[in-house]
Amino acid sequence: MTHRAVAKVARRWDNLWSTMESPYRGAAGSEMLERASSRGLVDEVVSQFADSFAFLRELVQNAIDAGSPTVDVEISHDPDARLARVVVRDRGEGMDRELLEGSLLVLFRSTKDQDVSKIGKFGIGFASVLAARPNIVIVETSRGGQRYTLHLSPDLSYQIFEPGPSTRTGTSVELEIPIAGLAFTQFVARCHDALRRWCRHTLVPIRLLLRRWHTGELHNESLLPQLGHGHVGEDGRFEVRIDAPLGLDDVVVQVHGVSADGCTEAVVGLVQKDQVRASFYNRGLLLYESTVALVPGVTFKVLDARLGHTLSRDDVRRDDVFHQAMELVRQLAERDLPAALADELARAAASDGARWRELFDAVDAAGLTLTADQWSFPLAAPLAGALAQRASALPRRVWATAAQTPLVEALAAAGLPVLGPLAPALHGAVERRSRRELRIVEHELTLVELAPMDAADTALLAALSALLAHAHRAPRELWLASFQGAFAAAAWVTGGPRQALVVLDERRWVIEPAQASGSAFSRWGSRSIALNVGARLIDAARRRSLAEPLQAAALLARAILLQQEELDEAASLRLLEYTLERLALGEEPA
Repeated sequence: MTHRAVAKVARRWDNLWSTMESPYRGAAGSEMLERASSRGLVDEVVSQFADSFAFLRELVQNAIDAGSPTVDVEISHDPDARLARVVVRDRGEGMDRELLEGSLLVLFRSTKDQDVSKIGKFGIGFASVLAARPNIVIVETSRGGQRYTLHLSPDLSYQIFEPGPSTRTGTSVELEIPIAGLAFTQFVARCHDALRRWCRHTLVPIRLLLRRWHTGELHNESLLPQLGHGHVGEDGRFEVRIDAPLGLDDVVVQVHGVSADGCTEAVVGLVQKDQVRASFYNRGLLLYESTVALVPGVTFKVLDARLGHTLSRDDVRRDDVFHQAMELVRQLAERDLPAALADELARAAASDGARWRELFDAVDAAGLTLTADQWSFPLAAPLAGALAQRASALPRRVWATAAQTPLVEALAAAGLPVLGPLAPALHGAVERRSRRELRIVEHELTLVELAPMDAADTALLAALSALLAHAHRAPRELWLASFQGAFAAAAWVTGGPRQALVVLDERRWVIEPAQASGSAFSRWGSRSIALNVGARLIDAARRRSLAEPLQAAALLARAILLQQEELDEAASLRLLEYTLERLALGEEPA
């Protein structure tokens, strides 16, 4: 309902006020209240309740305003009569006849106007019961030792009875609503969802009670899981607790805070992408919620008894109380949430990889910035007994891996941290954020481990070295080795211990991608070449060298020069001449 529509209704009400006591018709025969304009007025008021189940919120709100310590919402079903009955009971101060006719049944007039502790301010909440289209609404209330019963019909006529004295106070509002067949199951679920949405964080206990029906069993057992945790009480009713402490659902981390004056309470959390929500509560009743990111990257709830909705009830008032609440939210988001994330990241990095990835994804999706002291990363292999490390303690260059490998263990043994194991999809995100915030660079490394050689291997490498020296330039050294890491499938890599990132021992070293794929015949001098014993080409050359080491070496030399872009016509001719010459002489290359 827009501000303009509300103003229009208010003007119509001013015109009607002088000629009528209530927008509802009184007992049958009251001609004055038979006018169509009163029906239209109520219809306009009822139309503002976009959710027809919002009547539950309004009735719970009235119960809380009446000072009730608890609120019960009981739902039962009469399948033969095709009726559902919803009863909202409280133990508040109750109402007398004056309050019934002078407040409950009068729109835009309320005894709550001057009481800032009350939630309702416009006297229109009770009209929401008509949005549920009941056959009848029955109000039972007691106050001052007297009981009163109100029967309100859909045509707006009502009757008030005085059954007699009462020793208790409180009010019950019962709606009799036409419901047929299995539609009742959905009706109960919607009542539950409405209560959970609108009344989730009330300061008084709220119970949803379901009476058993049919042959003593619940009409549809599949309904119960939809209602969350509940139990069957001693009286046979299924009971679900609605109220819960202020908190957030489906968040990876949340923090809680209270303003310095103790009036505002807020909870702020980090959620997965596209799940942000802002919610505002007055004494635990939802006033307004939005999916607009009022504070970027986080979702939050605010609870303050001074918050109020706009006249149209479609937003929260943007007053000083609202701005104070938002300041508390921003403080929690900027100070407390990063600190909580830092603690969670540290714990998860050391013990729960799945949890750490969830946290990382949420931080990355929200675009939050954490300092190097707040980031913690899991280590693929323990380093000095630690399973995780703060980013601020990591060296300038750090590597990441998707799996536990001998290379990772070797680096850890050498005192070099390796992040992981990280899922492949996380590598890009880690590298992207690392470059921006942590100065961590992801590299794909290769562990070179020398392989044992026999006489045939020695002859093959000697022939290959001589052929390369004659055709172009001899490498510094030639090795047979196994590879682990980025170049595990390569036939060879360039670089020996002198060019290694780290030398693990006399038989193992680690090289970086630029080194592994670099030139073996640079203008500044030749480098070592390690041949991969696990590669098909090298394996074939080794097997052929058992009978023809020179021919095997010649084919391998051509492959190396071709890959290094050094096999021109002249080099090819020199290889051929040298090979033929040695074969003619029957000599092995020196």
